[in-house]
Amino acid sequence: MNQNDFLSEFTPLPDSVALPQRILADYEADSCLSQKEDGRLTLRLRRKADGQWIVLKAASVDREDLAEEYRILTALAPLLPGAVPEPVDCFEEDGTGYLLRTYLEGENLTQWREREEGCPEGLCISLGRKLCALLGVLHSQQPPVIYRDIKPENILLLPDGGIGLIDFGIARQFKDGKDTDTRHMGTRATAAPEQYGYAQTDQRTDLYGLGMTLIWLLTGRYDRDSLTQTEEISPHLRSVLEKAVASCLYTQIPESRINTELFNHHQKTEYPYNHTENAF
Repeated sequence: MNQNDFLSEFTPLPDSVALPQRILADYEADSCLSQKEDGRLTLRLRRKADGQWIVLKAASVDREDLAEEYRILTALAPLLPGAVPEPVDCFEEDGTGYLLRTYLEGENLTQWREREEGCPEGLCISLGRKLCALLGVLHSQQPPVIYRDIKPENILLLPDGGIGLIDFGIARQFKDGKDTDTRHMGTRATAAPEQYGYAQTDQRTDLYGLGMTLIWLLTGRYDRDSLTQTEEISPHLRSVLEKAVASCLYTQIPESRINTELFNHHQKTEYPYNHTENAF
């Protein structure tokens, strides 16, 4: 990351930030990664003992369930070393929840595409396979972990050529027999219809977000119709992506939406996820 990239990604610490002594004893605040109007805050810290970068998320306990994110990361980190953050600590103080997790080095997909000004189909397919393998690990848990916020900003291209996922803030475990989610959240451009309350999110929800992300990667637009307006996309890939973003009105998640195996039509990706496979 060069100086301009650093300045565009990180901002100075807000003047109003007051961190608990439990954090200040072991960490130094470095920069602000994000600050929401509702008070949610994400900072980058440096651990005093070894200089390691750590991410701190802080949110009111009624705004975000950081304890659930901590539990999910605790389960996934050993299965996906280096591809998801490792949880470090989680606690509540004076009505605010705090989550500390490791900082993953890398370039997010938005930054990469802006720099490359596009993406060839071969790279898109390779990325799709890697993400399907990663999601396959999440979805194979009992109960399955649904990420629910697949989007370019949350997908990291790691220095070793692997793929990483960050920000499990709205991830949840699938609850069999439940009709809808308690909270309907996600990023509008990549959120599946069921995330607006029509049904409970499940594995297919993540595949919708993946499909929309790959359509954007190829065309620069979050628009299913853009697939037919780009001659460079092969019929097979167009068919796979159309199935990925299939939607059904009001109450049902379409059974026709792709599963992770379709991206591996010509080449299997082994499980568990191997983040050292070089695609970029």
